[in-house]
Amino acid sequence: ARVEASNNVFENAGASYTSISAEEQSKLLLTDNRFFNNAAGAIYLYGQATGVMTGNIFENNGQEKNAAIVFSGEVAAKLKNNQLRSNAGGAISTFENTTADIRGNVIEKNGSDAAVYIGDSIQITFTHNNVVDNDGVGLFILNDAIVSANSNVFAGNGNRGVQVGGRAQPRFTV
Repeated sequence: ARVEASNNVFENAGASYTSISAEEQSKLLLTDNRFFNNAAGAIYLYGQATGVMTGNIFENNGQEKNAAIVFSGEVAAKLKNNQLRSNAGGAISTFENTTADIRGNVIEKNGSDAAVYIGDSIQITFTHNNVVDNDGVGLFILNDAIVSANSNVFAGNGNRGVQVGGRAQPRFTV
């Protein structure tokens, strides 16, 4: 399936389901939408789904340990020029062989242990993002994640700007 959505408002999806869930080779293109007050999170992509998200606003989504955007299971994603603010469970979580280009986003005032959690992901490019004033770690890289981080701003995050654990392979440049 291919889904394109632009200039929509997604709100109050409830505690059991995200606003948008895409699986098994689905293609998702989201532009200039607003996601807010979705208790289970805004986006969940898994099982070889692909997603391109540009110019969206994600605010007040998720619960503790449940990020606004979750990628799991061979997902290929691009997040560009989005605003991710005040999401209780963090902004972005990636798991299980995800490949993602996360570029030019504002990631601020999110809750949880990490605003951006990258674990067990094949290749993540994290560039030109402003990761500021989050409750926990700004960027948490864990397990076998391979992350290339360039020209980001990490400021005012609760625990630390970046934390690396396990066999993660981060590369930072300015």
